[in-house]
Amino acid sequence: MTRLVRFLAVAALAGCATPPPQGPHLTADTRLRVADAAAASGDVALAASLYAAAAASAPQDKMVQLRAAAALARAGRLGEARQVLAARLKADPADPDALRARAALDIGEGRADEALAALATAPDSPATLADRAVALDLQARHDAAQALYRRALRTAPDDAAIRNDLALSLLLQGRVREAIAVLAPLAESASLPARARATLALLYALDGQADRSRDLLGWPLARDYVAQVARAVAGADQPLVAPAVRPAM
Repeated sequence: MTRLVRFLAVAALAGCATPPPQGPHLTADTRLRVADAAAASGDVALAASLYAAAAASAPQDKMVQLRAAAALARAGRLGEARQVLAARLKADPADPDALRARAALDIGEGRADEALAALATAPDSPATLADRAVALDLQARHDAAQALYRRALRTAPDDAAIRNDLALSLLLQGRVREAIAVLAPLAESASLPARARATLALLYALDGQADRSRDLLGWPLARDYVAQVARAVAGADQPLVAPAVRPAM
């Protein structure tokens, strides 16, 4: 598999500069698929190079730029991801998806001020409001964050990711039962994301509802883990859980 990926990669990087007349043109999307294959094979460095090449080959293609930036970030090539997004934002400074993607990088590095600055001009969509709220949570401004989560939920009441982040924000203040009330209405949904299901199971365990926690997950949470989170929420340690920004794509 790796040898095949490398063979395809050579073609991708070469860019088919002098293809035969009947030969297909290597599109940016093809480059991305090859890069995806490289990543799947475990060759992260090669994949990152291919993603960067795909971005460079299609400077006007917004979706290629965003996909490449996201993949570079996953590969740990944050500087290159930022460069791709900077180029996109130079072409369109108001691009909400690129602004959210840049904010996601900032949040991932704990740079809440920069994230809020990046999102300041983005439209007030539910996703953008929630991203701003995550940045506020990172600053321990939980009340302000929760106001934004609730604004977002007025427009997207069934968004499990936003509900999950609101529940985590409440948990960071020790408001466990309020957090349960946010997520519990989605407990029976077959489409409840695994992350939100795990959050609700933890909340039940913290509230002494071990049976509900076990039924929701299918197994009991370790008592030591639950106790450690309880101590953290009570202020004995640094918080162990925090909201995570939703993908921009």
